[in-house]
Amino acid sequence: HFAQALEIIRKMRKEKVTIFLGYTSNQISSGNREIIRYLVQHKMGDCLVTTAGGIEEDFIKTHAPFFLADFKLDGAKLRAKGINRIGNVLAPNERYIWFEQFFQPILEELVHEQMKTPHIFSPSEIITRMGKKINHQESVYYWAAKNNISVFCPAFMDGAIGDNAYFFNYNRKKNEKLIIDQIMDHHRLIEMTLHAKETGLLIV
Repeated sequence: HFAQALEIIRKMRKEKVTIFLGYTSNQISSGNREIIRYLVQHKMGDCLVTTAGGIEEDFIKTHAPFFLADFKLDGAKLRAKGINRIGNVLAPNERYIWFEQFFQPILEELVHEQMKTPHIFSPSEIITRMGKKINHQESVYYWAAKNNISVFCPAFMDGAIGDNAYFFNYNRKKNEKLIIDQIMDHHRLIEMTLHAKETGLLIV
């Protein structure tokens, strides 16, 4: 299937179609992250579509690695030791503590801008901001921001991103809460397909 996919991709690139790359979060949790990063770094796609885990785990890996383990390990026992299991990959709690320290100041920055202007940020704009802030060449979203490749995340509130957003807004006054515009991204994604002469999809 991989060889067949390569032939389809070569045809897409030769015909200069608009390429959408879609992938689930486990592709970033695993070693396939480096392949996706390479594709984005070298502008081999026009748009990314993924889940919240596919965003946050890329940033976490710029801080520290995950560990290869076994699908059969007991998730409850690992959890008691402060370790999260993603299939056969292990991610210590410390990784998510780091992500909170990275992401919370960005949310603070966004809400201050929101209060000064009428602009409401969309998930893709927040992901671009995160990519610029990380300033790390191993990150998929560093290269997406650098190469002006849009990243859409329909389930942006899933995972650690959603937890951080929830706690960020929890004790704030109504007029000081961060609002995120999911509709704007839905509109942009639809417009990208409507304005494209021809589209190609690579879904992992």
